[in-house]
Amino acid sequence: MKETEASYSFLKRMAWEAGLRKSNLIMPLIVDESRSNSRYLITTSMDSLENKVQKVIDLGIKKIMLYGIPKTRNAKASEAWNPKGVVQSAVARIKKNFGHKVEVSTDICVCQYNLSGHCGTMNSAGTDIDNDTSLIGIKTIALSHAEAGSDILAPSSMMDGQVSCIRNCLKENGFRNISIMSFAAKYDSCLYSPFRSTAFDNYNQTIKINKSTYQLSCSNIRQSLNEIQMDLNEGAKIIMVKPGIVSSDLIVAIKNRFNCPLAVQNVSGEYLMIKLASEKGLINEVEWALAYLIGMRRAGADMIMSYHVELISKYLE
Repeated sequence: MKETEASYSFLKRMAWEAGLRKSNLIMPLIVDESRSNSRYLITTSMDSLENKVQKVIDLGIKKIMLYGIPKTRNAKASEAWNPKGVVQSAVARIKKNFGHKVEVSTDICVCQYNLSGHCGTMNSAGTDIDNDTSLIGIKTIALSHAEAGSDILAPSSMMDGQVSCIRNCLKENGFRNISIMSFAAKYDSCLYSPFRSTAFDNYNQTIKINKSTYQLSCSNIRQSLNEIQMDLNEGAKIIMVKPGIVSSDLIVAIKNRFNCPLAVQNVSGEYLMIKLASEKGLINEVEWALAYLIGMRRAGADMIMSYHVELISKYLE
């Protein structure tokens, strides 16, 4: 659907009145070392990384979140903390070429690096997540990202104690100025499926993984607020909520209860629903995407991470 000049003006005014600015946006970049040519999400190769980051900066976006898809994976997820791994190498290259022109956050999880697809390390029987063993891996990943130059560490595995574990590790190793953005309210959801499919494209592995034992139920806002309180007590500086489409009431509650920066993620499934509906001519992608992000901003989100950032940035000041 083609927008007229009048609709362009309307969309820009709508975003401005809601307080949605480019400074509120985080661009997710999936750096794919496996060259899988995903059918679901646009990924970036290591060879094209600098060009992609320059394009993001030219759009006026100053925040990015890096996710990695490694060339190989194993049961221990050891590529996740490899000093020369995909995320570590990407961070080092971005910081070398762009310095402080862009703020780099890095995802800390093992689901793209192990064979199970779970966000933690399985126990010896392979029946459940071993939280304590998972924390060892999480802090090792965090330290490797800090050493590579990451500005913000973003643990997304939902393991109990992950924030304090990372914070203590950073202090012990002299990284006292790195912030932690905790995915403190990450709901168990089918809306992550396109990302999981992208991460597993080169593997004969099912993407139907039950993560309900450690991710939250969207029916229980009290538990969500308790999880956020614990992560703030452990040293998180920013709280991330996902997916955004089921979280507007939680965003309002967080802003009313906690004095902390709040980020919301417009996840892969939400993005693709809008994208595919627009390709069928059923909706206007720009208008719907903007309305979605405006709703998150209106509810109280300080930062919004979305795969629609590149599309909508021209409508924002």
